[in-house]
Amino acid sequence: MRSMKRTLRRVVLLAAVAGVLTLRPPADARANDSLDWLEAEPVTLLDLGVIRLKQDLIQVGQQLIVKGVLPVAPTTGACYDWRERKVII
Repeated sequence: MRSMKRTLRRVVLLAAVAGVLTLRPPADARANDSLDWLEAEPVTLLDLGVIRLKQDLIQVGQQLIVKGVLPVAPTTGACYDWRERKVII
């Protein structure tokens, strides 16, 4: 009987410790939402920069058509060459 009580106490104690360890601390009131968003994203700042560069190139191509410089939209793109450590446009 005593060994069952002892075992039950250990289980309850371990469950309580596990519960405490899984609690998250309250969010800081001064937390920066932008930084929190960036930390949660699976992309790096380099990836984000290349994505924005691609969008800018598309907009430039559209403006070249509107201004009459080009008759059709140019093929644009950007990527990072990790071997050369350069952004290729």
